[in-house]
Amino acid sequence: MDIEIKLLSKIEHDAILNAAAIYGDSFANAHDLIIFCWSFIATIKHEAFVFTLFIGQFQKSINLCLMSALRNHEIQFNMMLRYALESAAIACYSLYNPNQSDYSSTNDNGCLIISGNVKSKAYKWLDENCSKFSNSMKSIKKTINESFAHSSVLGASNNISFDGEKYGSTYFDEPNKLMTQHHLWWVGDVIVGVLRNIKEIIAKYPLIKVVADFDERLSKLEFANIRIKQDLIANPKFAKWI
Repeated sequence: MDIEIKLLSKIEHDAILNAAAIYGDSFANAHDLIIFCWSFIATIKHEAFVFTLFIGQFQKSINLCLMSALRNHEIQFNMMLRYALESAAIACYSLYNPNQSDYSSTNDNGCLIISGNVKSKAYKWLDENCSKFSNSMKSIKKTINESFAHSSVLGASNNISFDGEKYGSTYFDEPNKLMTQHHLWWVGDVIVGVLRNIKEIIAKYPLIKVVADFDERLSKLEFANIRIKQDLIANPKFAKWI
């Protein structure tokens, strides 16, 4: 295929513009949840500086997940989903422990040094205090780690064209509407889980306040996402995968 970068960008742009028509409610609800996850915070205290860093990384990463799904980039979707989950884990933990010095320090040259054990501390705290969310996160990361975190036949097989006589590599994965709908549901499911977990944590550690209609809006979006999952399960082509 032609890999001229402007053409590739146009193809990706068109894929996003046409997403609503192609994927219907699957796209609409995932997109609405993306918008909500960028706007669910009403106020935030200065002590929550670390939280702002990592919730921002979650928002950015989950947004890239949505766009990667629509642009037919399976590996990028999974890698960004893993990054989003890790960012969400540390964001949640930082509401309990907002001490900036526990996350990084500077060396004699003034360069930032990342604390090497923050992630493990965050996961341990989540295991002990948010077990449902922690187990769900582990399950998703396990799936990604086994299938897409490293180069494998599974990922590579999506990027090959063969006509019986010659073969070539492709920039875009082979389109699969059903799998893309699953990815859109997955994006929504992760957002719901992260926001629900944050709401539970701030009941004990109120460093942020959510918008007044948080529960109403999230419940409505969550219900729609559950219905999308049920539709996917009802499809015999997909039931074995979900």
